[in-house]
Amino acid sequence: MKDYYYILNVSRDATKKEIKSAFRKMSLKFHPDQNDGEEFFEKHFREILEAYEILYDDAKKLEYDVIYAKWLENKNNFDNAEFKDFSEKYKREAEYVKEKLNKIRKEWEKQKEGIKESIFNEEKIKNREIKAKNLNKKILNTFLLVMAVLIIIYIFYYGSYSKGVDQFSTSHNNSLKNNYATEDASYNKHLELANYYYNNENYDYAIMEYTAAIQIKPKSAEAFLGLGKSQDRSQYVIPLDNNYDDGWWEKRNMLGKKAVINFKKAIQLKQDYPEPYYYLGNILHTEALTIKAFSEIDKVGYQKAINEALYYSKSAVLYSPRWAEAHLLLGEIYLDLGNNKLAREEHEALLKIDKSYADVLLRRFN
Repeated sequence: MKDYYYILNVSRDATKKEIKSAFRKMSLKFHPDQNDGEEFFEKHFREILEAYEILYDDAKKLEYDVIYAKWLENKNNFDNAEFKDFSEKYKREAEYVKEKLNKIRKEWEKQKEGIKESIFNEEKIKNREIKAKNLNKKILNTFLLVMAVLIIIYIFYYGSYSKGVDQFSTSHNNSLKNNYATEDASYNKHLELANYYYNNENYDYAIMEYTAAIQIKPKSAEAFLGLGKSQDRSQYVIPLDNNYDDGWWEKRNMLGKKAVINFKKAIQLKQDYPEPYYYLGNILHTEALTIKAFSEIDKVGYQKAINEALYYSKSAVLYSPRWAEAHLLLGEIYLDLGNNKLAREEHEALLKIDKSYADVLLRRFN
């Protein structure tokens, strides 16, 4: 019989708040993503989720406590059949939830097709608007060209102004060149510093430098990508005093939301940029797994998160077919969706790119 109190490291009279706090600490410590996907940590993390789901629910905890008390009284002659019946009961509940989620997924796929068609029509309208704007620009440029010719003719006939105009034009052009050169140098300096801080895991300073680079060049997809990566990694920085209070969790959630916004901004600026697609897929996949762990909280939220993760990871593979990690992520998502065939195809593609991932696949999926 499994001792859920021992797994979560809490006493039998622990409050809900204490159980939740213990779960956060243990899940952070044993999360597979924090331990290179080791099989030991993955197995222990599942036990932690199972213990939390039973102990946090009053009805399940009460039923478990009855069996647990019997086990404590007579460990040697305890009949595990009663505990197995208890486990099987909640496994059947999980299967029922899974069937409902599959129905929701099918309905979502139908809605998704309608959304795609709507987006296609919107893009048509946008293209028409862009063409109209380009036409207006051409008309404006033609008008400005005509005006420039008339001014030149005027200056030609009134030569007393020609020298002053030439001097002004030369000075203005030199000033613009100097401004652009200074702007590029400042932007590159901030970007270089930001990359240095990110590579040295100093994410707070990296966020500051990427933000400064964006202020200079608001349409830099590279700067938005770096900002999103820094905010995403900053979520997992462990507090110096190991104080995982509500303020720390709120800050972490806020950084995660900001990272998603900046990755989407990078995609908006550069549609074929594979990296933001990959990081968005990774974040949403983690979110889906977290929601799944709390199966009674948000079933629709899980389906939405896993479908979005699938879309972004597919896009990452589309724009970078030789990116091994993108294939690995897509394979994991297919496994979570129960599509073993497509998962196997992604793993085969991964091994064609880099055979060194063979050990990783064996550890994670066998």
